[in-house]
Amino acid sequence: MIIVGNDIVDLQVESAQGKSNDLRFMRRVFTASERKAIELSKTPEPTLWRLWAAKEAAYKVVCKLQKPRPVFSHAQFGVDLKNSVELGLFSNIVHATVKFRATILEVQFADGPDFIHAIAYCPFGSGLDEFEIHSGNRATSSADLSLLNDHDWLQSNFTEDELLSCVRSESALVRYFSKKSIADQLKIQESQIQIIRPQIPDNYQPPYLLVDRRRSEVDISLSHHGRFVAWAFSARRPATVNVLRHK
Repeated sequence: MIIVGNDIVDLQVESAQGKSNDLRFMRRVFTASERKAIELSKTPEPTLWRLWAAKEAAYKVVCKLQKPRPVFSHAQFGVDLKNSVELGLFSNIVHATVKFRATILEVQFADGPDFIHAIAYCPFGSGLDEFEIHSGNRATSSADLSLLNDHDWLQSNFTEDELLSCVRSESALVRYFSKKSIADQLKIQESQIQIIRPQIPDNYQPPYLLVDRRRSEVDISLSHHGRFVAWAFSARRPATVNVLRHK
């Protein structure tokens, strides 16, 4: 299967402004080569947040691969940005590799004029050509954000187990939109899907997908920042769900 992680950055929020001039932040988060890449970039702020998003997305993958999950230190996730032109393709789309210890992850970006969306992935196991990665993002509106106060909407779209993780409007919305995307890809009803994020003391674990209340091999990642929610998932090609039976 393919393990995925994703992260989105809203470039218009106040906290995303002028961070390339924050030397303490730069030294804490980025390696020397990454700081150089930001310094030399014609667009330093988007480059900075592209590196950040790649690290965040890669960490979400690593958390699924390594138990116990490592403490997150951004500088330990080394990012190498590459244009597709460098890879021999006729495109200027940016890709990246992220290295954490002995693990190397691939990252693709789905950027817009006011956001950076990074999708990290790692092949795991056999039959990898049977899987493909899907992703999506959406800008939320004030009407969207008010839905957390709509009891009927919550009850009609989420189970009680799912609602435990819907602690913010964005948490509910990213599940709502990602479930629509997954149901469309798998050719099933949204009501058949649950996205569960188990909680241990003082912490949440990565989310997983249930189809008809049974654990699915579809791997999923959720994120939100500012106005945006985003998701990524890997599924079989063609999109059929194999259920992992508990021993």
